[in-house]
Amino acid sequence: MILVSSCLAGLDVRYNGTNCLNVKISELVKENKAITLCPELLGGFSTPREPAEIIGGNGEDVLDG
Repeated sequence: MILVSSCLAGLDVRYNGTNCLNVKISELVKENKAITLCPELLGGFSTPREPAEIIGGNGEDVLDG
């Protein structure tokens, strides 16, 4: 089984309540060849939610506190 991002399958789970539909991925889901997963929702975030942005640095800066 293939796991695909829910937003790429056309589900409105992005931070702003929209999706990033990819037709090929949506077809895989419809053909039961893939299942959808949204890491943000699994992590307890809601939809819609505030965007998460790194301003004035990068991922390493975030990990360094």
